[in-house]
Amino acid sequence: HASPVMRGNRDARSFLTLHACFLMAWLPCAFVGVAANGPALSDCSGTVDASTTPEAARCSTIAGSLVVTGRLHPAFTDAAALANHIDDPIGDPSSDPSSDPSDPSDQRTPKDVVVRVEGDVVVAPGAEETSLRGAFPELTHVGGSVVLVQTNLVILAVFPKLTRVTGDVRIEQNERALRLGDDAFAAFPSLAEIGGALVLERNDVLEQFEGFEALRTVGGGVRIANNAGLRRIAPLVRDVKRAIPHWVGALPNSKRSRTSRPFPALTRVVGSLVLETNGALEGISDAFPSLREIRDGDVVIRNETSLRAIERSFTSLDEITSGSLSIAECASLASIDGAFARDD
Repeated sequence: HASPVMRGNRDARSFLTLHACFLMAWLPCAFVGVAANGPALSDCSGTVDASTTPEAARCSTIAGSLVVTGRLHPAFTDAAALANHIDDPIGDPSSDPSSDPSDPSDQRTPKDVVVRVEGDVVVAPGAEETSLRGAFPELTHVGGSVVLVQTNLVILAVFPKLTRVTGDVRIEQNERALRLGDDAFAAFPSLAEIGGALVLERNDVLEQFEGFEALRTVGGGVRIANNAGLRRIAPLVRDVKRAIPHWVGALPNSKRSRTSRPFPALTRVVGSLVLETNGALEGISDAFPSLREIRDGDVVIRNETSLRAIERSFTSLDEITSGSLSIAECASLASIDGAFARDD
């Protein structure tokens, strides 16, 4: 459940109601009214298992939750979305003189793919899937929570177009998770708003923070804690290949270097921001550069026994309302250079 420091979390109940114990009980009868080869669908009722119900990949809106209980079916991947364009070129930008197929920002949403999930998105504990790279490529809105807890995921490169999660984003107890992204994709690269909490906790072999580059507001606190292998919360330079394009004919092989700072766009957090007990964490640098306001919570850096420096971080922080700044039990901390001070 949510940490006591997570305040203002309106949707913590979403994760509690999706505990592993209940998943298998209702999945067999939850999905209603989809035919594999039927007409285009605009809404699908019930909850969908993305491992066993490929026909549901043609729903634009899933009224219940979307869960992965085994291997993700290819119908829910970017490869299927590309094939959808080939089979049905309606909306193909090649027919639109104003479009630029080489520009990744100028893409059209393909027909008959999942765009909205009104409930939760969950990878069930014990599911066989090891990577969400390329999964749910057109999903933009989750009405509940995104729950990746006790999974077998090694790489969490997920949801390239997801912009809003009404509940929590919880990445917890994934004992095999090595990265939040890979050389082509970062985790949650378009996500701008989380209504509940963002929790990254007890992912023991995760070494580097990455992703969440568009995140602006969090409504239920941020907690990064007990990740035993996490060494840095710092800028990451990657050689990035362009993502698989939606349109046939533009497949560049070139790479480009990209530097991303931790939480570069985050401006407001309701609830506490906690960095705690990440035993290998040595440095926090150039992190949270745009964060201006913490409301109804604290900024807590605690029990980071290996932490040596906090540099050029929290440089825009103006206001902590109904809370305080606390750095405690960080015995190795030798430098706070340019942190907690506005650049101007």
